[in-house]
Amino acid sequence: MDGHAADPTDDFLAGKVIMPAAMPPDQARSVVDLFYRSILGRPADPYGSELHTNLLVSGEIDERGLALGFFNSDEFKIRTGALEAFLDQVVIEAFGSKFLLPRSWTAELTAPEGYENWVIPYFLSLCRPGMTIVDVGASIGSLALPAARHVLPGGSVYAIEVSPLNCSLLAQSITLNELDNVHLLPLGVSDYLGFARLPRQRMSNNNVIDRERDTKPTDIRSHDMVPIVPFDLLHPAIGKIDLMKMDIEGMEYRACMGAINALKHDRPMVFLEYSPEFQRQWSGVPGVRLLGLFQELGYSFEILHRTKDRELVTDPDPAARIDAAWAEHCALDGGSHLDLCLHPSA
Repeated sequence: MDGHAADPTDDFLAGKVIMPAAMPPDQARSVVDLFYRSILGRPADPYGSELHTNLLVSGEIDERGLALGFFNSDEFKIRTGALEAFLDQVVIEAFGSKFLLPRSWTAELTAPEGYENWVIPYFLSLCRPGMTIVDVGASIGSLALPAARHVLPGGSVYAIEVSPLNCSLLAQSITLNELDNVHLLPLGVSDYLGFARLPRQRMSNNNVIDRERDTKPTDIRSHDMVPIVPFDLLHPAIGKIDLMKMDIEGMEYRACMGAINALKHDRPMVFLEYSPEFQRQWSGVPGVRLLGLFQELGYSFEILHRTKDRELVTDPDPAARIDAAWAEHCALDGGSHLDLCLHPSA
């Protein structure tokens, strides 16, 4: 013995130690953040952070298994030069529409059980001819493209998407479907006018902007600079909106504050992804602030459960019921957010 204590990290990397089956939450979050930054070269997105942290805390996976998953991911391969995953694009059909996508992105839309079948059919059933629909966080167009057909004749869809890559794919899909009533707006919405940095995209979703004051010169190699506009500045050009969907990974409260005049004036029905954890992380407010905003505007709440019937919330304190349903969903379904439909009062 030379008196030098062995470094357990060396043993782990050498494959000599099996890590504990479970991990404290704070340690798990630190490990997940480290892997995102060191392996994928970017901060953890809200969905990925929550998912991988829960796996470590529950003992379903250890550090070694998580690291292997990161190294085997399409995102890591793309980051290290395997661009074929993006270049190999295919056209698939879903919801009566055609989507141009990298082959590695098609699994969700082609899943046998259907893609977001607790949300999309309901959303489309509410689309009527002549409506104006705003899809905030349009991604690849899974709602915007089929909705555009449902609102014909006379209706329009405004697809707002912050990711340059998603916008490029969606623009081509709009042309592929010969739709002239989908208006693609390549920008993000929030409560300020300016710009933000967006980690350069490796996947179709979970894209989260950072505030402009956080931008560092060194980030130019791994980030895109994107325009940010309060929706109320766009509203006069769009006109009255009937239905809005918002899925922007925890930025919903700030986006709603930037759309407060449109919400008060038009009172559209709103589909919203809700996570109190994501709201705290990315909007800087507790989830109850987002729910309280709509409650003050006279909206009622409907929970779109994944594995049971939709639930109209009639409790005197709707935030308590919704937070309880969110916690139940995370525990039983392994999800990170709860889908809500918000109904304006008559």
